[in-house]
Amino acid sequence: MRIGRARINVDEAWLLLHVYRQDAVLYFDFNGCFPPVAATPNDELTLTDFGRILALGVGLDAALVSKGFAAAASANWHGVAQSLHLRDADPRADQAQLDRVTELYTHFRYRHGLGAELALAILHLRRPFLVPLFTAPLFTFYSPIASEIAREFASSTPMFWESIRRDLVTNTAEIQQLRARLAADDDAYGRSLALLSEVRLHCIIAQQLVDAAAGH
Repeated sequence: MRIGRARINVDEAWLLLHVYRQDAVLYFDFNGCFPPVAATPNDELTLTDFGRILALGVGLDAALVSKGFAAAASANWHGVAQSLHLRDADPRADQAQLDRVTELYTHFRYRHGLGAELALAILHLRRPFLVPLFTAPLFTFYSPIASEIAREFASSTPMFWESIRRDLVTNTAEIQQLRARLAADDDAYGRSLALLSEVRLHCIIAQQLVDAAAGH
């Protein structure tokens, strides 16, 4: 599997998924429900979602919660299809689609001042097949590749989502193998990981890889 400029095998990816924080998966991804059900896209931000985001480890305060609701109320959700998967969001194939996705992200991150991690967490809960989750270390990890891709498109900003998208496309066979192995896991929690979207699986693996390299 390709993770940025790193290479790991399916066994290593399986292990990284299993040592990730189980509480984050249980409360952020599965909303405290176990046995869980797979996430479904939606257009409605709720107060419960902010509890889920806190469980992920994203900082929140009352002002940010209010800003989040204001952003969600005025967001152009219909501009980005609920069924859209990141692997299919090729900017060369549909620039207008990329523009709509970028606009939705910009709306939350910049226009309403939520910052990257909170904006991404909110959007991931709304579009779990599309939106990657980045932390500051993961932004740093992908920054060189995202900058290289930006030069391909003459973009003024690094293209982080496209960095993840290209990894997903490259890893198609490995992700299928990994999901099948998770689904057959002896442990109920391991089997539940098979319900996560491929972009969520990838970001967990990447985050764990970065944390391991940093000695965390």
